[in-house]
Amino acid sequence: SARSLATLESDAAERRNLAALSRWAATAGKSGKTVTSSLPLEDRIQRLDALLTSLWSLDSPGGRHHRLVRAFERWAATLADLEAARARAEDCADPSALLDDKADVRFGGGLDARWKDDAAALVRRLEGWDAQLRELEYSGDDDEDAAPSTTTTTQASSLKRMLDGCTSLVRDMLDELAVMEDIEAAAVERENEWIKKMNREGDDGRGRDTQRAGAIWRVI
Repeated sequence: SARSLATLESDAAERRNLAALSRWAATAGKSGKTVTSSLPLEDRIQRLDALLTSLWSLDSPGGRHHRLVRAFERWAATLADLEAARARAEDCADPSALLDDKADVRFGGGLDARWKDDAAALVRRLEGWDAQLRELEYSGDDDEDAAPSTTTTTQASSLKRMLDGCTSLVRDMLDELAVMEDIEAAAVERENEWIKKMNREGDDGRGRDTQRAGAIWRVI
């Protein structure tokens, strides 16, 4: 019956999870170096539990990673409009597009110092967790009857799924932070190059008799 099948599956999962904990306590990671043998199983479980609690809170509403992503998105949302305005101004079509309500030239600039400090601190924390996860890693599910390619998500022990999920999340966050920093650096570089170009055009006299030069480029 369906109930009997569910019971058998539950029993099999429990045996698999108990066996995984036993192997985790007795074996090294994939590197073959016994980097965690000095840690009792209880200590490993406590370390993993603490890491899980901290990690999952990062991307929850109000968490540090969540705040950094939202702040970056707000900053990035202004880039397309500002860079389009620069293109229009350069073509003499709409130089006023670059002016704010006070008739000052709008600049995008980079992300603020607080964002960068928070991002750097988070990167250090994530790298520390990545190192911990490498020490705690477990590959025992692939060591017995099943080959790595046949060990499905359903067949994997809860321990392996948990460790693999944490590792993926940590590395995804690190990759995302790196991408945001690259985008910001590229945007700042484009703005600096644009300012240099406009200054060169002002210095060599091009456009000095135009409204564009008087209204915008001299401010730059």
